[in-house]
Amino acid sequence: MSYLIALIPALGWGFMPLITGKIGGSAVNQMFGIGAGATIIGLIAFVIGHPAVSTTAF
Repeated sequence: MSYLIALIPALGWGFMPLITGKIGGSAVNQMFGIGAGATIIGLIAFVIGHPAVSTTAF
């Protein structure tokens, strides 16, 4: 199961150019979407998971 979860980002990166090509997004739009999406998902994971951030882990 963990292998399937690990493949989710690869599938996302693979499908992204196809989706943005259909929508008509430029390279700048793709980069902004990647950054905004990663930030939103990261914040959601941070709020849900409550990770412990220590100097050793950092």
